[in-house]
Amino acid sequence: MLIIAQTYKVLNNLRPGDSLVFKKGEYKDIQLLLKQNGSSSKPILIAETPGSVIFCGDVKVAMYGTYTELNGIYFTNGNRNPNQWKSHGPGLIAMYASYCRVSNCAFNNFDEANSAYITTSLDENGNVPHIVALTIVVLRINLPSIRLLT
Repeated sequence: MLIIAQTYKVLNNLRPGDSLVFKKGEYKDIQLLLKQNGSSSKPILIAETPGSVIFCGDVKVAMYGTYTELNGIYFTNGNRNPNQWKSHGPGLIAMYASYCRVSNCAFNNFDEANSAYITTSLDENGNVPHIVALTIVVLRINLPSIRLLT
């Protein structure tokens, strides 16, 4: 297991089966770009005990590597600039690769940007991601009205 504490960049040497484990605490303005690939039997895991790692501020997570999982992160007190986020643009977590998973994460009134929290998008070659999963994702949003985008 690869353990990295209090860092804002994912190391290029993550390999299938590795885990990037954050120390308990708050991480402000974290930008994670996950380009490494896991495998079906050895995914790359970005995790901690659910709720003990908090991402806040101007957070961006881009999942380009296949078989990667973001697990147990609590998102709150965001400050994405609403003028920079499009309603159909990449979300707080953008999943560009196949076989990505977001599990046991919570979004508690993250911010007021007019953008989704989790999106899938075409990869760099224009391919559509296949088999992306969201499991036990909790959204708590206090808005006067909620508009569904279709």
